Amino acid sequence: MKKIIFISIIFLFANEIFAQNYQDKINSYPFGFGLLGGINTSSFISTSFIIEGRLNLIPNLNSKMSIGYSTLYKNGYHVNTNYYSDFENRYGTVAYDIDRFRYSTIPISLGLEYIFTRQKFTPYTTFDVGYNFYEYKTEEINYFVGKDGYYDSFNQLPELYKNQPPKIVKDQSYRFAIGVGTLYKLGSTIFLDIRYAYQINTNLVNTHQFLIGIQI
Repeated sequence: MKKIIFISIIFLFANEIFAQNYQDKINSYPFGFGLLGGINTSSFISTSFIIEGRLNLIPNLNSKMSIGYSTLYKNGYHVNTNYYSDFENRYGTVAYDIDRFRYSTIPISLGLEYIFTRQKFTPYTTFDVGYNFYEYKTEEINYFVGKDGYYDSFNQLPELYKNQPPKIVKDQSYRFAIGVGTLYKLGSTIFLDIRYAYQINTNLVNTHQFLIGIQI
């Protein structure tokens, strides 16, 4: 019985030392950075990479700044329109599908990270706001010209084909993300970072984001 009590006291003492050393190590390094990679999921699966820096503000609260690169996809739609041939001097029907939109984004964000407790596993929650720089392209399939005929005048076209193709406007995009994660201590100053976030990308597509990486 005394042996069990003695071992228990040693265990509690060692655990207290570890926790204190861990806290001291965190406090000794108010700056840090991380590198993470993973996937975005919506109707499609795409990739994401983030580099972020952290600054400890008060115990258990960090500020963050990050820059990354992500690909995002959004469902397209069917288009019916027309074209005029100067050579043939007539109108033709045009039909095609925009299979999907592909966005190449560079998100730059500021955020906060709140740490619930500092142990071997360190759970936390994050909130980020930022701006998406992006370029896009459409992926078109099933392109048919003249499928429903050619016509000598615009008025002869079927009503379905009198529309102009929809204009795609490149609007500004802002990013809002809230997430949870955990750090796992690999070494004295190296941590495995596993994170989930739901991100809202205005005028693009909202996604679930799953990331894994390293914090130093």
